[in-house]
Amino acid sequence: MHTVNHHFFFLIIDQMIERTTGQQAMTVAELVAENDSIIDAFEAEHPAQLI
Repeated sequence: MHTVNHHFFFLIIDQMIERTTGQQAMTVAELVAENDSIIDAFEAEHPAQLI
């Protein structure tokens, strides 16, 4: 019985971590997409060098 409860607990924790990580990644992506320096860099031949 404890094994099932532990498995269920870790499954819930894993899902929460995955959801939170995904939300944080989306927030970073949105902030980067709004950054004028990064937007302008993509007009250059080698954007990675400017970013």
